Amino acid sequence: LKDKIVATASISGLGSGQMQFREMQNAGMSYINDPKQMVFTSNQGKVVKGVLSGEFDVGFIRTDQLERSQDADGNPIDLSMFKVIDPKGALSIDRIPFPFESSTELYPEWNIASLDHVPDEVSSAVQTAMLQVGSFADLASARQACEEDPVNCDNYQAMPRTCEATADITELAANASAAGKYSRWIPSLSYMELRSMQEATGFIERREEDNVWRCLRSATLYDSISCPAEMIKKTQEQVESGCETEGLECAEGYQCVCTPCYEVFECIDSIDIGGNCVAYSVFLPAILVPIAVIFIAACFITLGYKSRQMVQQAKAAAKNERDLNEFIAHEVRNPLSAALSASVFVNTAVQAEVDEDTMDNLREDANIISSSLRFINDLLRSMLDVQRATRDQMVLEQDNIDILCDIFQPAASMIYARDTNFVVTVDCPEGLIIRGDRLRLQQVILNLARNSAKFVVEGFVRLRAEVIENHVHLFVEDSGPGIPEEKRKSLFNKYQKSLDSLAQGTGVGLSLVEKLVNLMEGSIWLDEAYRSGYKNYPGARLVIDLKKEPEAIVEDEFGFSDMIDLKVAQTLSDFKIPSDVDQKLPMQCRVLLVDDDHNLRKFARRLLKVVRPTWTIEEAASGEACLHACGAKEEEKEPYDLIFMDQYMTSVDQCLKGTETVRALRTRGIKSIICGLSANDLDDVFAAAGADLFHLKPFPSDPYDVCKLLVELFEVRDFALEEEQDEFDAQNQAIIDTNNIGLEDTVADLTSSEEEGSVPVDENRSLRSNGRSIRSSLSIASGSADARSRISNLPDSLSVLIVDDDRTLRRLCTRGLKGIHKNIHIRDVSSGEAALALTEAQTFDIIFMDQYMTSVNESILRGIDTIKLMRERGVKSLICGLSANEQEHDFLDAGANYFQLKPLPCSPPDLEVLLEKILAKRRRPSQEQA
Repeated sequence: LKDKIVATASISGLGSGQMQFREMQNAGMSYINDPKQMVFTSNQGKVVKGVLSGEFDVGFIRTDQLERSQDADGNPIDLSMFKVIDPKGALSIDRIPFPFESSTELYPEWNIASLDHVPDEVSSAVQTAMLQVGSFADLASARQACEEDPVNCDNYQAMPRTCEATADITELAANASAAGKYSRWIPSLSYMELRSMQEATGFIERREEDNVWRCLRSATLYDSISCPAEMIKKTQEQVESGCETEGLECAEGYQCVCTPCYEVFECIDSIDIGGNCVAYSVFLPAILVPIAVIFIAACFITLGYKSRQMVQQAKAAAKNERDLNEFIAHEVRNPLSAALSASVFVNTAVQAEVDEDTMDNLREDANIISSSLRFINDLLRSMLDVQRATRDQMVLEQDNIDILCDIFQPAASMIYARDTNFVVTVDCPEGLIIRGDRLRLQQVILNLARNSAKFVVEGFVRLRAEVIENHVHLFVEDSGPGIPEEKRKSLFNKYQKSLDSLAQGTGVGLSLVEKLVNLMEGSIWLDEAYRSGYKNYPGARLVIDLKKEPEAIVEDEFGFSDMIDLKVAQTLSDFKIPSDVDQKLPMQCRVLLVDDDHNLRKFARRLLKVVRPTWTIEEAASGEACLHACGAKEEEKEPYDLIFMDQYMTSVDQCLKGTETVRALRTRGIKSIICGLSANDLDDVFAAAGADLFHLKPFPSDPYDVCKLLVELFEVRDFALEEEQDEFDAQNQAIIDTNNIGLEDTVADLTSSEEEGSVPVDENRSLRSNGRSIRSSLSIASGSADARSRISNLPDSLSVLIVDDDRTLRRLCTRGLKGIHKNIHIRDVSSGEAALALTEAQTFDIIFMDQYMTSVNESILRGIDTIKLMRERGVKSLICGLSANEQEHDFLDAGANYFQLKPLPCSPPDLEVLLEKILAKRRRPSQEQA
């Protein structure tokens, strides 16, 4: 049954579930975790049909269900088509053979009881008739055989009978037995075996508070799941989405679960202190021996009593950590992206002469950077407080807060998007001061305003403050599509899917808002009577009563507060594309940006236009819009050459994820280059869906970095000019033959060929893919000095593989290597397995190998193990081992040529020296032979 799809009627079913669960348990298995999928059909007939059709691998049913089942024509099904698992053989009750095959021991199931008002004589008569029906039916059958053949009469005459066994009564008993399909009725078996079975499988348990045994039978499947003692049940959301996560379908009308339990965290040869495993060798010397002895003794004494409490603490710790991770990703990503993108335009603009309009844009960009980074800094310093908030232990600061300057304006500058059809306005009296926690209140307003900005098509997002009955009220209003009525009751529930009809994202934002408002002793609600005034866009208004009196309100001489409009103009800075990049990027290219964040789409469009002003760039805010746009382009015979695809996108309708959209595009035959984008590391997920490359958000904010990304994207596939396809293919083959080493020299040859006229270049050239795949990374020089002029002892070209599970360290190493060597080809992977696969297909001059690499799902190869396997497979690359621990001898014994203690030097001079040392270790022929 391991890793099989198993179907049963219900988790609380006795003959179709619990009896079979006990057999699995006796075999050392978990009935809920070992099958690949458990399907609950609510009907045993559907179980039989599903096994017969191949929908299920195994079915759990009660005895006689197969014998009673019929095919589509109403005929009994062919029992030879089924295999009964582990039949128990000759089962009997009081030496009477049990008439059906069974995989389990026999348990009592349905018993007969009479209600209080039934007279005793009636109850007695019914029980007597039920107990006699079998023997009386046997008498009727024997009498019929006697009447048909006198030879059988001796047998009939010898059968025991009572005075009540008249011919009429026995005939009635035979009819009843045939109609009811009874074998016979007997006194019930002992229910103790049944109780023991249900106690062992966890379907009855003793309640600690009153020591009463109770049956665990719940109205919901999740509450009915009982995990083994050494395991913990996952959250309801995880259980409900578990099969979808595993890629398994659950047919309509069925309930399904896939591995709903996980093992409890356990420290081996160490002790759990604050959620961390501390080795005994470190822990014990750190305290006095008598205290340690007392502590350990106390632990052993209370171990049994505390075991359940430890499990609950483990659950709470895991949930708190999960909440904390979700909170960080939810709160930091967008402010950081906005700050990085805005900083590019500030840095480039300040180097040129600027007019007054450009200066206004600079001031606004500076405001975005300042507000975003200040908010992130405050947020990260307060992460411990956030964790306490999940336990209702947060301590709030009490400062004077200027609602306009400290709350509304920073939030507005962070959500404002240029070139949109709506404006962000702030309506607040100047000098409106309250006492409270500035960071928490800013979090609340930013969350609400950002939610509004996601869904507004035209009109406004308005942040407004008003004093009502001497209480400060804050309003976040918009002209969006509004919140559907069915979503309003669960608006502030944690992990609710969205304000609209989304089925993605964590749903943390509004739950956090309500928690923070409650902690500030305020209240928040949705104003259901609000209307925006825009046709077809009723909008939404969320109201916060801070329940605080204002410290001061300053109004102008007419008694009106200011209205601030943040609509600004776009600015572009001059940028000169490097000549080598200019030769590699086409003059004409059709690009589609797919992201729900309007602000980030505009920044990406501007950066792409800076690099290639001649490109056609279009936008889509959802996966569905992308599919529609690509379909239209295919019909016009003008498909997109390049698509940037975000993973999580919001919409007022059910919305595809980025990976789902990529998979749909490939299914429809769309051959565009696709680059996946996400703030989470989804490289493998996008690759499996059909994307060509993945880039971790934020989108590059420097034009030179954009150039690097574009060159890498276009080198994922071998592209050629439509006018001279065959000739260009022959020249591109030279690039493939050299394994991408010396790639820039080859490109330079192609450039000179164009200058000599062998490949005419059209300024309006467009791209066409010939289907080949090339992966390469090119260093793009952004300065005037040739990096190779500083290299004296390094070869003209190098190919390097970096193996480390830390993405940041891989990137730092890559940047350092490219800074000292222009003609270098660098690949990086995150595990030993990936390195082994890559070295099977490609040769590298140098491999940097980290020692300890981990995976979210399982332990993977260590560095020294990977090196041993590489040497066994004939890999002759120079290998440099890396570790923060002194493991030089281990690496050299495994087959490494050199060892470098972490951290790896990233400065160009130090890296140059390291490369020369590694290259000096190149093996002599005699060593290779040995």
